[in-house]
Amino acid sequence: MDAEVLLWLFYFGIAICIIIPLMIVIPFVNGTIDLISYRNVVLAGCFPFIGLSSIGLATGERPYGYYDMEDFFTFAGMASTFIIVFAVSYNLHRPSQAAVLMFTGKRIEVSNLVGGALALIAILLSVLDYVMKRLQYLPVLTELLSALAPSFMAFAALFAVGGWMKNKSNILSLAVLIGVFSFSLVYSVVGGSGRRVLLSVLASIPIYFYWISKNRFSTSTRSQLLIRLFFILIPLGLIVTAYSNVRHYDRRENENTKIMYSRAINAIQKIPEEILDILSGNKLDTIFLQIGQDATNCSMLMSSESRKAGSYNDYSAFRIPTPFHTILFVVTNPIPRSLWEGKPLGLGYMIPVEVLHVHGISLGAGIVGHCIHEGGLFFVLFYAILFS
Repeated sequence: MDAEVLLWLFYFGIAICIIIPLMIVIPFVNGTIDLISYRNVVLAGCFPFIGLSSIGLATGERPYGYYDMEDFFTFAGMASTFIIVFAVSYNLHRPSQAAVLMFTGKRIEVSNLVGGALALIAILLSVLDYVMKRLQYLPVLTELLSALAPSFMAFAALFAVGGWMKNKSNILSLAVLIGVFSFSLVYSVVGGSGRRVLLSVLASIPIYFYWISKNRFSTSTRSQLLIRLFFILIPLGLIVTAYSNVRHYDRRENENTKIMYSRAINAIQKIPEEILDILSGNKLDTIFLQIGQDATNCSMLMSSESRKAGSYNDYSAFRIPTPFHTILFVVTNPIPRSLWEGKPLGLGYMIPVEVLHVHGISLGAGIVGHCIHEGGLFFVLFYAILFS
């Protein structure tokens, strides 16, 4: 990849990492959009998977193909268009009253019994999910378990955080919180759900703090609330980043559960060392790669592949645009492949096999990659409006 492309990609990633936080913070400080809103969740996703991912590709990640300036401008143009159209479309039809205001002034009740019960249900669902995945991935049930287990764990953590923050001597709530966090850490490594479980638990801490803060309704003190949340997020961010660096531990085929957990614990024990390395500045390139992942790389690969189709008249199945592929995949995913062998595959599974000729992995294609695969600019506009 040309040095000029790398430089432009680096500056574009820096710009996104500045603009996205401003798009989230400024409306909140002005009191026009609540901080915890669907709009900000989508924008927050653009921060790592467009911004950090671009910096990662520019500074250290190996390109999956040869990318030129046309690929960069295609990616940057579509990514920018998605962000702008999404934000404008959301503002045109967002609710006049945020849902959070429905609960303003209500007492927040927390219960050790409910928190403990939720934690127990979460652990049972997680164990069942783990067993189902080892039983040849049972359709429908496995998808439901993979979604429910993190949700119950997050709510258990939320109740535990609430109980402990209201009464610092509440040892039971603190024990539930530590137990849920520890279990989520181990399960995130061995359970196959990636970082979602751990992120769900850690997110409960700033969310609860934000929820009980009266500053979110006062224009003059919202900036102070943001500063407090920032200092809460720093240690949580370090944990997630350090975990991201060790999560791909040595998982050999056909190992028994005891050995797998032993390797997972060894990986987790490296987290404090990873945090120290991050604080020392030795892991900046790794941070961009692990958090941003492959989104920009895959998006530019999709651009490169689509140009090859036109240049060489190579209209293989993968390079022909497949309109609404993402929606078709989501709708048909629960159908057992034994009933429909040729049902749509996720793009993240198609890229390694059909382009890179690598099996056994999946790659995050990014919103731009999905849109290029499905037909281009129209789908950037379509998904931006649909998401809003």
